[in-house]
Amino acid sequence: MISAMYQSGFTALAHRGGGKEEFENSPRAFRHAMDLGYAVIETDVQVSADGTIYIFHDDTLDRTTTGHGVFSAKTDKELAALTLNNGEAIPRLLDLLTACPGVIFNIDVKTDDGIDAMAGFLNTHGHHDRICLASFSTKRLNQIRRKLDKPCAMSGGQMDVLRLYLGAFGLPMGRPDVVAAQVPVSAYGLTIITPRFLRHCRKLDIAVHVWTIDDAAEMTRLIDLGVDGIVTDCPSQLKDIALHKKVWREEG
Repeated sequence: MISAMYQSGFTALAHRGGGKEEFENSPRAFRHAMDLGYAVIETDVQVSADGTIYIFHDDTLDRTTTGHGVFSAKTDKELAALTLNNGEAIPRLLDLLTACPGVIFNIDVKTDDGIDAMAGFLNTHGHHDRICLASFSTKRLNQIRRKLDKPCAMSGGQMDVLRLYLGAFGLPMGRPDVVAAQVPVSAYGLTIITPRFLRHCRKLDIAVHVWTIDDAAEMTRLIDLGVDGIVTDCPSQLKDIALHKKVWREEG
């Protein structure tokens, strides 16, 4: 389902639900993205000390919540007693999936604590067809993959992206087992998003999504270049531009 969607047209992804329009990774942000018609929301997971998966980006609580300290040191009960700085509860992954039927979640597994937790969650609750797993760590993604009872879509980690980048120049790197390369325009002094890279990924049926793009002119340039998707903190703006360029796809 996810592979077919990512290959069938332009995909707009609301980064942390759209963190420049609503409070990042909050229920309100996810509702806002849904109200705009977003089919895919990008988010992050952290794991409590007793194994509950929460929607949360940072390793520590201080920046975005009423709590302090390391996220993974807190129990589910302790985390449930806190709120985000917008007054809402920190959402659990299971609650989010229930509250947002039909939406696909592109989930960045932030730490190695998420390996067993995420594999166990999927094996217990399902939702394989609604989740694309992501991580900078290719090793982390491969460890999750080996623990799953059935396949789940994954985007490329750093080593997968390196293989694609080198493969675009003709090196025999093979095809990584991913549905998407989710990458910045450039990294480490190298421009990743080029016509050559896009052609190579398209040949391998791997979608190319670019993060995190909040500038209107850059959104337009990337759509004209032919990227398969854009990850943004400004979902209203991206929707307007995608509508103007006639590439917008409505949720559902």
